[in-house]
Amino acid sequence: MVDFKNAEELLALCSRNGQRISEVMKRRECDLGEVSMEQVCSRMQGVWEIMRQSALTPLHTPVKSVGGLIGGEAGKLKKHQSSGKSICGEVLGQGIAYAMAVLEVNASMGLRLPRRVLPALCRDFCWRCSRRITVPMSR
Repeated sequence: MVDFKNAEELLALCSRNGQRISEVMKRRECDLGEVSMEQVCSRMQGVWEIMRQSALTPLHTPVKSVGGLIGGEAGKLKKHQSSGKSICGEVLGQGIAYAMAVLEVNASMGLRLPRRVLPALCRDFCWRCSRRITVPMSR
C-alpha cells in the first residue's frame, strides 16, 4: 500500500520509486478504493469534465443563481477581458472569468462540486500558462 504522512514522506517515496507525485497519488487511490488504475483514471476524467463544463458553460450561457442575485457575470468578465481593456492582464483576467463561472454554477445548484474543484482548476490553469499552452476561452 502506498502510504505517507506528510509532503516530505511523499517526496521521498517518489524519489525512491522514480515516480511523479501524480503517479503515486493515482496508485494510492487504487489502493484505498480497491479499484483498478483504469477505474481511477475514468473517474478522474469524469471529474475533469464536470470541472471543465462548470468553468466554460457560464461564459457562453448565463447561469442564474437560485435567488437570482448572480448570473451572467462570467460572460461579462470574459467579454471585458477579451476587449483588451482589462487592467488585470490576460492570464489573471481569464482566471477571474473562470472563477466567476464556477461560482455561478455552484450558486445555481446546477452542479454540486467539491470544494477542491476550484483550486484544482486554478492549478491546472496555472500549469498550462507556465507551459505557454493557450487555454481557449471558447469551446
